[in-house]
Amino acid sequence: MTNYKVRDNGGNGNFPFPGRRECLVEVVFIVDSSESARYLYDQEKQFVKELSTELNGLNLEDYNLDIRMALLQYSSSAVPVHRLVDWINLESFHRKIDRMSLLAKGTFTALAINKAADMVKNEKRSKSVRIVVLMNVGADHPSSPDAVTAALAAKGNDIKIFVLGLSGVDLQTDSQNKLLAIASSPTETYFHKLNEPQLKNKLLKHMILCFVFLAENCCTGTVLLCARKRRERLVRPSWRERIPRGWRVSWSKRR
Repeated sequence: MTNYKVRDNGGNGNFPFPGRRECLVEVVFIVDSSESARYLYDQEKQFVKELSTELNGLNLEDYNLDIRMALLQYSSSAVPVHRLVDWINLESFHRKIDRMSLLAKGTFTALAINKAADMVKNEKRSKSVRIVVLMNVGADHPSSPDAVTAALAAKGNDIKIFVLGLSGVDLQTDSQNKLLAIASSPTETYFHKLNEPQLKNKLLKHMILCFVFLAENCCTGTVLLCARKRRERLVRPSWRERIPRGWRVSWSKRR
């Protein structure tokens, strides 16, 4: 019989089941709280609440997901709102979001990426999947350090970066190119816009692929072979059978 531990996790929907492998996940949300993002600030907060709710109740076949979430907001400085080590349950996470207020100064994206990367480095669990979700207007203050350089350093520490461009980024080619450079590859997976239709569902599917792909690679010692074009060939057949066919994923009703 497989040993497992049933715990009182305060309403966390990622409930452990016997016979499944453990998959540890760390997710850090970064909210743009600059003056440039003033009119989208409430939309950013609401999106974090909605996506975190879905992640919290996510169950995958063959894996016990153990997801911790953190949040920071940034303007001319990066301010932690909820740390990974402070994760208790979804309700306490949402209360922290509700108490957030706009910083309304210049945009220093590199500071936010560095702060999130430091948080992950210092608070991560061994063999965990590490994800950062960055929301950004695409234009930095002239005095800001280079955000692309900060992102490259974070990626070098096994952090996957999803970038959500805020409204209007599609009108600014230079800004969008910078956000594409910040995002992990492939950009069609890791770069999106906050006003995209079905954004939450798209991100969930991409994150599920990320969770299981990295869990297979990091936690089981499996060597994954890389095909040049077809993303689905990056994984073993047994893994492919578990996810893409109809997305065999369920969201628990526990909150």
